[in-house]
Order: sequence, then C-alpha cells, then structure tokens
Amino acid sequence: LAQASLGVYNRNGTQLYLGDVKSLEWNGQNASVDLPQGVYFYIFNYEDICGNLKEAKGFLHLQR
Repeated sequence: LAQASLGVYNRNGTQLYLGDVKSLEWNGQNASVDLPQGVYFYIFNYEDICGNLKEAKGFLHLQR
C-alpha cells in the first residue's frame, strides 16, 4: 500500500487509535490502557492499485 491509515473510534466518535501504513495494527489499547470489550467503529483509508483514494468503514467487536 502506498498510502493507508486506520482509525478506531468509540461509540461517541472519540478517536482511540490512528495508525499509518507502517503501523496498521491496533492492540485494543488507548494510551497504553486496555479498552473494555465492546463494539468499536473503524475507518480505513487507502490508495488502491490505480492510485485512487478509497475509504472502508464498519464495526468491530473487541473481545478479551
């Protein structure tokens, strides 16, 4: 991927994580504190093979 970013948000829209193409892994933490189990929202922005910017979004369920 030439460009990519992953943002994870809580139900209030507060950003809990933002990673770029070099660090697209979220460990379920915010400020080194484990977040509780629950549903979180993500937005994944990336550049496709043709150079077009794309956005994918959805929900994920964090289980411990």
